[in-house]
Amino acid sequence: MKDFHPVTLFAIVQEALGIWLWVAIAAAALVVLLYIVAFARGVRFGGAPRLIASVLGIGAGVAAIVLAPMFTQATYRDLAGLVDWGALILAGIGAGVAVFLALLPLFALLAGRRRGAAQAVPHSA
Repeated sequence: MKDFHPVTLFAIVQEALGIWLWVAIAAAALVVLLYIVAFARGVRFGGAPRLIASVLGIGAGVAAIVLAPMFTQATYRDLAGLVDWGALILAGIGAGVAVFLALLPLFALLAGRRRGAAQAVPHSA
């Protein structure tokens, strides 16, 4: 149980992912910053931003399920048991949710900016 120390686990993940760990940490920090800005501006997360982020999230989830065996140098024939198929499906769901959560504040901010810009332009009578 002493091997489950957070520093040890971080070293293992860092060794396995290399530079991609730091890219993922930077991306997560950017997403958190986008949520902070979106909440500070009071933008709404519903409507078109949520729909677009949902569609892209579903697409990313399906793509993750299709491409995951290639990234692990395996084939679908190597998925022998229910646990293997379950892990593949959970990886796809995780990728889809991650893409949805990452894109939602971006699309909400872009929609809020466009809506705010349209309201700022005076209409001629």
